[in-house]
Amino acid sequence: MFFVRQGATHKLLIGPVVAVANGYVPVTTLDLSTADEKAAILHDNGTVVSISAYTFAAVTSADGYYHLTLQSGITNTVGHVTIVINDDSLCLPVKAEYTVIDTVAYDALFADGATGAFTGVALAADQAVNATKLAGQTITAAAGVTFPTSVASPTNITAGTITTVTTLTNLPAITSNWLTAAGIAAGALDGKGNWNIGKTGYALTATTGLGNQTANITGTITTATSVTNQLTAAQIATGVWQDATAGDFTTASSIGKALYVANVVPGAAGGHFIAGTNAATSITTALTANITGNLSGSVGSVTGAVGSVTGAVGSVTGAVGSVTGNVGGNVTGSVGSVTGNVGGNVIGSVASVTALTTANIADAVWDETIAGHAAAGSTGEALAGATAPSAASVADAVWDEVLSGHLTAGTTGNALNAAGSAGDPWSTALPGAYGAGTAGKLIGDNVNATISSRATQTSVDTIDGIVDSILVDTAEIGTAGAGLTALATAANLATVAGYLDTEIAAILADTNELQTDWANGGRLDLILDARASQTSVDDVPTNAELATALGTADDAVLAQVALVKAKTDLIPAAPAAVGDIPTATANADALLNRDMSAVSDTNARSPLNALRFLRNKWSISGTTLTVTKEDDSASAWTSTVATTPGADPVTGNDPA
Repeated sequence: MFFVRQGATHKLLIGPVVAVANGYVPVTTLDLSTADEKAAILHDNGTVVSISAYTFAAVTSADGYYHLTLQSGITNTVGHVTIVINDDSLCLPVKAEYTVIDTVAYDALFADGATGAFTGVALAADQAVNATKLAGQTITAAAGVTFPTSVASPTNITAGTITTVTTLTNLPAITSNWLTAAGIAAGALDGKGNWNIGKTGYALTATTGLGNQTANITGTITTATSVTNQLTAAQIATGVWQDATAGDFTTASSIGKALYVANVVPGAAGGHFIAGTNAATSITTALTANITGNLSGSVGSVTGAVGSVTGAVGSVTGAVGSVTGNVGGNVTGSVGSVTGNVGGNVIGSVASVTALTTANIADAVWDETIAGHAAAGSTGEALAGATAPSAASVADAVWDEVLSGHLTAGTTGNALNAAGSAGDPWSTALPGAYGAGTAGKLIGDNVNATISSRATQTSVDTIDGIVDSILVDTAEIGTAGAGLTALATAANLATVAGYLDTEIAAILADTNELQTDWANGGRLDLILDARASQTSVDDVPTNAELATALGTADDAVLAQVALVKAKTDLIPAAPAAVGDIPTATANADALLNRDMSAVSDTNARSPLNALRFLRNKWSISGTTLTVTKEDDSASAWTSTVATTPGADPVTGNDPA
């Protein structure tokens, strides 16, 4: 069982926390903000308190264990506490139990120098007592034991009965009407003749044997039957005020003794001052009492120094050397120095004020509440009604500000001023001294003609379309027909061309020779004339028939030549070398390195969409996987994914 001190902040150990999938692997990622349940159950009344806002952190080097910091909101209640934490998809349910105990009991067990658990012995003087817990209990104090102030203070014993008090000392003041007549035993005051001294409201009745009383009666005598030698008021006043015997006034604190100073009668030299009697004498004793009346006359001069004035002085019109106390009224004359506070106004000039500086005066002004300074036309009224300028107004004011007033070293104004005086950057020749990779070098080397002389965007788009068409055509090479892999080499083509030239020349020579031989009187014509009959001669093809036959043969040859030409047109221009034809590797490299954003996608299940999952942005929301296009925004394709709660996550892949 773990104990927690009532009302204190405690860091509790929670664990072990193990994975829900196997029940033994420690979980180090438990978070109260995402847990399904996180609460403390107080068993005194079944209250359930959320602990989601409390500090919860994994214990370093102790996987599966966490520290939960409980606050007074839970620990204020004494009794059993159960902590429950559930995260259904992450870990098995977690339960921890603690007991909140009274501060006295906790400190007796665990505080520095603790004496251990209570054993029934009397409390020591320094041991705190919980008055609430003692309610209804009998408290017995052993000999020599003094109750601590937490119990002995009369303000802490608010109810109950103290059965017997053997010895009572230091009885506090008795309040009005606390002691009643019923509470005084009969005869308790017998023989105590002075018990009624100072008491009022009683009637004193004279009885036989009362006789003459030498003691003073300070109360009221309702009826006096006979008073002899009674003094009149005038006699009493004369006797009091005209008594000049110093020895008569010896009672401490009496009025008579107070009127005499060192046994000197008032008005005499060295005695109390009385106007018109001792005006030529000096007052040699200190005036310790307050003068509450006014001094309406004038004081001619004070020759000696005035040490100090303890009380308040309403006003001083003359010069005062120094005042160490507070001056509540006004001072119209000059003041040498003031070390205290001045509550009123200072009309004259002040040479210097040590306590005030420019900084703290400014602080006091800016820290002053506007509500007390909102009179019409005042700065406070203007500030109270002022509104903050907009960002645009501030920006305009900043950019419209004259630089000459903002040239302090290190400021933006100083930097802008320096940049403006450095010269016009547009007059610098490019690339000039700009190094490789700088903007000046790049612009100077590449923008070497007017922008208008460059290709327009329309022409660039046209070229891009042509290039795309060429790429489509080249992609088809090798699949349509025999492909480039079946093309004749340059040497073979040269051989074919030479052969065709030779054969065609021979055919032309033969046809020319035939035309000559068949002419009237030609060699063949003479032979036929000598050898052949007219019938056989008539069977010999005419020139027109031969021309038709040769034309047909020539068309067949030209058709074959056209087929060869169609193939040779696919070979790059001069020099027409096989090396200019992309190799299979080059074609593969071009395909693998092609920017997918330049490809027009028309099919859903294409290699392009497959590669997008590997290269482009994708996300999962719920059970929907979305793969984006090359702009990482537009959706290329989606699919439905399946999840298994508690399954081990995939954290890596290392193919063989």
